Amino acid sequence: MATLYAHIGIPKSGTTTVQHNLMRDPRINYINTFYFHKADYWQSKDFVLAEEKTNIVSNETFSVRGEHSGKMPLRSIMQRLTDECEDVRILLTIRNQNTALSSMFRFRILNGAYFHDFEDWLNGDEGMDYYAATQYGTLIRSLIEFVPLHRIRVLFFEELATSPVSFYEQLYQFLNLSLDPKQIEINRHSNPTSPPEFVYAKNVANRFITGRFRTTRRVNSWMMRFLAPRLRNRIPADFFNLETVKYHDHILDEIRQNNQLLVHYFPELQPHIEKYEYPLQPSVD
Repeated sequence: MATLYAHIGIPKSGTTTVQHNLMRDPRINYINTFYFHKADYWQSKDFVLAEEKTNIVSNETFSVRGEHSGKMPLRSIMQRLTDECEDVRILLTIRNQNTALSSMFRFRILNGAYFHDFEDWLNGDEGMDYYAATQYGTLIRSLIEFVPLHRIRVLFFEELATSPVSFYEQLYQFLNLSLDPKQIEINRHSNPTSPPEFVYAKNVANRFITGRFRTTRRVNSWMMRFLAPRLRNRIPADFFNLETVKYHDHILDEIRQNNQLLVHYFPELQPHIEKYEYPLQPSVD
């Protein structure tokens, strides 16, 4: 019986880099990632699991609803996965919620969106959708309705960034494959970090520049050379900062509860949670 591994995100947790390396491995049958959350599921008849290879479907947007793109919610996707294969195993890559939310906010600006500030983004449908994906305990609780807990593996973006060989060793162990580090592009970063002044300048430009001109090289070059340096000292203190959101305490409490629930499901993760400074509920002496 074939096994199907599903790498379901979250977005901005190194998924593009992981996908790049998985696709390069000839032992892996890398499956069309749109099959399970769009009309391909009804229209396509060519979904086949390879008995002689490791089958992986990977899409970081599985964990977000993204109604604007017409995709199915995670529960429907999980039902489809388990309908296609009896032995489904889940890989979840996670990231400290503080940096994950900030990274997605910056990503949306760099791709042409305009927001008044961080709170403006977080209050919108897209921000809330992504925030919901970072509620890891709740996410695990939904997943175990479809697959047993021992078939779920959680890996950390922070380990991919700081100890990539260790990250891939754990990943390949979960896949029941041997790892040759020489075959992995360890230092590949698909989405390099842009300086804050450039992101802020891009957001300002997005407010006034419309359509395809928002992302042209000429516009980006102009912003980097002229606009960004002039705005470096004018970035509002609350623009990138989750802590300045007026209901920050409630958000932080919910994040702590979810991380505590994650540790409840996977006690072995607690040292990593603490090492990478994921918010946790204060211990009671």
